[in-house]
Amino acid sequence: MLVVLIIVYSVKARAREIERLDSLWKIPFATLRKVTHKQSSFTSNLSEASSKNIELKTETEKMCFFYYGKEALMGFKHQAILKYEKFVNEEFRKMRQLEHDSVNRFFGVSMDSGLTYTLWRYCARGTLQDVIIRGSLPMDSVFIQSMLIDLASGLLFLHDSFIKVHGRLTSLVCVVDDRWQVKISYYGLTYLKELEMPSSEELLWTAPEIIRGEVDQMGTQEGDVYSFAIIASELITKKTAWDMDNRKESAEESVLRERIVATIAVFLS
Repeated sequence: MLVVLIIVYSVKARAREIERLDSLWKIPFATLRKVTHKQSSFTSNLSEASSKNIELKTETEKMCFFYYGKEALMGFKHQAILKYEKFVNEEFRKMRQLEHDSVNRFFGVSMDSGLTYTLWRYCARGTLQDVIIRGSLPMDSVFIQSMLIDLASGLLFLHDSFIKVHGRLTSLVCVVDDRWQVKISYYGLTYLKELEMPSSEELLWTAPEIIRGEVDQMGTQEGDVYSFAIIASELITKKTAWDMDNRKESAEESVLRERIVATIAVFLS
């Protein structure tokens, strides 16, 4: 009888702990405040680094910005409807507990407003692509090397963790804090990534074998290394991926050309 009681108690205690951990990443939309240009009363409670320029940020098709208590967050928008299934919840619990200097902190998910938002810590200098486009990147090669080491360190950590593969690594999901440290966001999210196809722009960082459908479409560690190399080229040249801003060919045309070449190669083989 005592053994049965101990087992029952252990099961209930485990269930309560899981419920507590789930409550950390399930963020009600009502607890978020969208960033506007007239919210100085809220930014006064934030750290100087976080509040320095978040009010200058403009919502885009895929990204928006929030205050969550004393935290400034960036949110990725997802059209897919998220289901609270066991494996989904478990992944979010683990993501919430990941900690590394070069991995941006995952705060949680909000999905009770008609859209699904994945929420991450906001970094003062924005995305790495923002930094490159603004031309605010220091010219020092040692400085660039330091940023690449940050990126490589974060990617290696993710590869050695339960995440295993990022799959959507771009300069759009790498963020830069006030100390110029690069941090990787948008890791995990397996269920959402399975439901959402990457855009043509995102495919500019995607390894050719993934675009051609020769390997797992969710990505591979080798594919992540390819994406890392494209980001490295952006940092070194201080231009966007493939210098698309100065090319007549659009991202869609570039990706389509890659697929046509792959189709011809298969036909001739």
